[in-house]
Amino acid sequence: MGNLRCYNASFGATQSKIVHCCVCGIPPRPYALDYNGNSISRCPKCGLRFVSPRPPLEAMLEHTYDTPYYGLDRPSDSRQQARDCSGHLERLHCWAKPPGRFLDIGAGDGTLLKAAREQGWQVEGVEMHPMLYDRYLKAIDCPIHTGPFEDLRLEGRFDAAAFVHVLEHVLDPKAFLLRCKASLRPGGTAYAVVPNTESLNDRVKTALSRWRLKSRPWKHFAADHHLWFFTPRTLRRLAVSAGLEVLSLESTHPDPSTWPGASLLKAGLSRASLAPWLCAVLRNTA
Repeated sequence: MGNLRCYNASFGATQSKIVHCCVCGIPPRPYALDYNGNSISRCPKCGLRFVSPRPPLEAMLEHTYDTPYYGLDRPSDSRQQARDCSGHLERLHCWAKPPGRFLDIGAGDGTLLKAAREQGWQVEGVEMHPMLYDRYLKAIDCPIHTGPFEDLRLEGRFDAAAFVHVLEHVLDPKAFLLRCKASLRPGGTAYAVVPNTESLNDRVKTALSRWRLKSRPWKHFAADHHLWFFTPRTLRRLAVSAGLEVLSLESTHPDPSTWPGASLLKAGLSRASLAPWLCAVLRNTA
């Protein structure tokens, strides 16, 4: 494929840097170049795909994570968010139940925090972006820690931690999971959700991108803001490399489709690990 251009030309080549695989620690090989000039690379050893080169976090906070990205200028679907949070807690509670200390990393608008508190957890939140803290979180009556999770000093250890659609955004997922493990008590449980880039939908769009039949190739990877692209195999390998036991790893559907046959189709895709989301329950065995 030759040399790929740097991540999104709007950031400038001087700011971008080559990233090594967070699991294997080795340089990646070119995999694809998306419609917006983002360079997607692949680890030649474990197969993990990720953006490399990429800009520093400060540039992304300024140019990527803005009001339109978070949807602050349009109404949100609070009922769908509540359903999603209910499903997340239901999966977590198969392995860890309240009471106890619960940490929501990437608390966003606080929906999961409030739902966990209603279920009996003693909750705390972490949010990197001050925009979300000011808009949603400062009004919630619980401790909220602002800044990158890896840089924070939190008091005590937690019984459970959740990071829903966070791991694909962080600079170093392995460092993130190691920090999460250190924040959990022995036997504590972590719950993670990431996009499944091996879903049926993504497989079709990947094929169309490779065959140059897609008007905006590789757009489905969302490499403007996603930095890491997980499959069931690479997510499991990452968790194990950070010293976490994988209790459960399943693919699920975020949307409550109602057309005839939807339930059977979604169940079949989930069993085949072809649904759009990956939900993992991890345990700190230390």
